[in-house]
Amino acid sequence: MAPTAGAVIRDCPQCPELVVVPEGTFVMGSTPAESAAAKVSEDTAAREWPAHSVRIPKPFAIGRYEVTRGEYRAFVAATRRADGGDCITWDQADGRWQPVATASWRESGFPQGENHPAVCLDLADSAAYAAWLSSISGQRYRLPTEAEWEYAARAGTTTMNTWGDGYEQICGQANSSDLTRAQAHGGIGDQPTRFFTCRDGFVYTSPVGSFPANPFGLHDMVGNIWEWVQDCYTETYEGAPVDGSAWMRADCARRVVRSGAWYSRIWFLRPAARSRELPTFRSSTLGLRVVRELP
Repeated sequence: MAPTAGAVIRDCPQCPELVVVPEGTFVMGSTPAESAAAKVSEDTAAREWPAHSVRIPKPFAIGRYEVTRGEYRAFVAATRRADGGDCITWDQADGRWQPVATASWRESGFPQGENHPAVCLDLADSAAYAAWLSSISGQRYRLPTEAEWEYAARAGTTTMNTWGDGYEQICGQANSSDLTRAQAHGGIGDQPTRFFTCRDGFVYTSPVGSFPANPFGLHDMVGNIWEWVQDCYTETYEGAPVDGSAWMRADCARRVVRSGAWYSRIWFLRPAARSRELPTFRSSTLGLRVVRELP
């Protein structure tokens, strides 16, 4: 029998912990009113429109946390997968982002422990990791669809964030671009939408689970790092699937990323927020979370 909603499962010693999410219906995306309240830039807001009802037809299990460096290390050790390179990292000396040939999930450009999220992973790295989990567990692992991701991030709530509307509680709820980072990186300057005016205690990534879980029992669904999902990026939700499936096209130049990160503009720290990257993109703000299908 399939595990019950809320159950925490782990298929093998190397596998990440998963939480079972129930089937259900939710409203995906945001309204113009929410976008305005969230201070979303005009050129970004339409990505989240129109809000539309989506049915998740069956339960699934999703990572309790983002995939950690320790978990990804086990995969690399078992498969000898190359680390990749040219990861875009923050250059403290120059005060800007730039690709570094030797930067990878092993050396992200800032201190990380084994319980920090793995970063500098492109889409192929992420899909290969999920395929490896399938091979060692006998279960089907994959990246979440964009609808599954937002459903899990909203966790049955209808407010801007799961803890309510507005950003007042953000530093107690998520690892975001805050005054801790602003102080380390030269101050707020003329970019007030780059920083929250509170402190969460982290300049870069935080250990997974450092902040409270959402009502489904999932950590860091907002903030810490961006996460790959399956879907092709589209400029709006016009014509989007309503059954929880991935929205794919033949000309899929960019893929969707979700969650916002320790460096993101403030409006990205919401379940409705979405962005996009080339499949080959590697950044010290980007990693993954996995889904495991249930019977």
